[in-house]
Amino acid sequence: MTIETSQNRPGDAHAAASCPDGVALVRGTPAARDTHAGIARVIANGDDIARIQPDDVLVCAVVSPIMLAAPIGALVADVGGMLSNPAIIARERGIPAVFATRDGTQRIRDGQRIAVDGARGVVTILE
Repeated sequence: MTIETSQNRPGDAHAAASCPDGVALVRGTPAARDTHAGIARVIANGDDIARIQPDDVLVCAVVSPIMLAAPIGALVADVGGMLSNPAIIARERGIPAVFATRDGTQRIRDGQRIAVDGARGVVTILE
């Protein structure tokens, strides 16, 4: 689903670029396997959770417990790791997740259609 480019150097887990459609936008730590495509909802805190529609991709700096109650299709977070509580919950619920993107909330635009590959730790722009 993703296309590797010379901008995404092997060994640089956080390589990213402002890329055309179909190219990796953000890389991070794979936290929960599987893939999901949906609309990105960049959420600053739990107060914004009402904006999430079923199967949206939650994009946040830090995952709070209230955020995991939303009907999300995938999860992308600036911090966290595969052993964090949100990652464990994502795996239990079968929700693809990429953590430790560092700047995913800055690179991903709210409303943008993206794909999350939780096995590879890659977020891709679709449109």
